[in-house]
Amino acid sequence: PYDKGSEYFKKNRWEDAILSFEEYRKKNPRGKSYSEATYKIGMSFKKLGMKSDAKAFFKECVNKFPKTSAARRAKKELKNL
Repeated sequence: PYDKGSEYFKKNRWEDAILSFEEYRKKNPRGKSYSEATYKIGMSFKKLGMKSDAKAFFKECVNKFPKTSAARRAKKELKNL
């Protein structure tokens, strides 16, 4: 589901990306791409104009994975929302 989500993300298919990344997160709660999937869900919601949803995922990314590059990017996004 992560690779599929990434494909949708690249093609600006935000709803499909969200669903795929959510599926990945459910199946892989400790997966190595969990933080990145969380960040990309936030970005997808942002692209859809759903700022409060985006904010929730960016905050989760920053709080749960503070040392990751995804968290650094999420922090920047939070400042811009």
